[in-house]
Amino acid sequence: MPILSRATRFAAFLLCSGVAWANGPAGAPVADVARDATPATKAVLEQAAQLGEIGAGVQLGPNAFAALDALGVGETARKRAVFTERLIMMDAVDGSEVGSFPVGQAFRDRFKNPYAVIHR
Repeated sequence: MPILSRATRFAAFLLCSGVAWANGPAGAPVADVARDATPATKAVLEQAAQLGEIGAGVQLGPNAFAALDALGVGETARKRAVFTERLIMMDAVDGSEVGSFPVGQAFRDRFKNPYAVIHR
């Protein structure tokens, strides 16, 4: 059994307690999966007037994949995700590289899950 983060354990606690918490464009599908897994009260919290494509995608770290696995949709997410070898952080103003770190196979082996991006 994987070691789960505090956030993942808290999400699992909420689900077992009858509460599903999810936000943004991914909120509704996650809440629906959670509802199917356990009876839950759900609310999608989003300030936009309508949900739509607003960016390149969602970044998913190892703990996100552990949570998706717990919901039974991890393999589906992995099939649709793009796995990166390096995470590069850029300055939003001048475009310069602020920092980077590898997220390839050694990262996946260490954390037992990948770092990836997926379209919303």
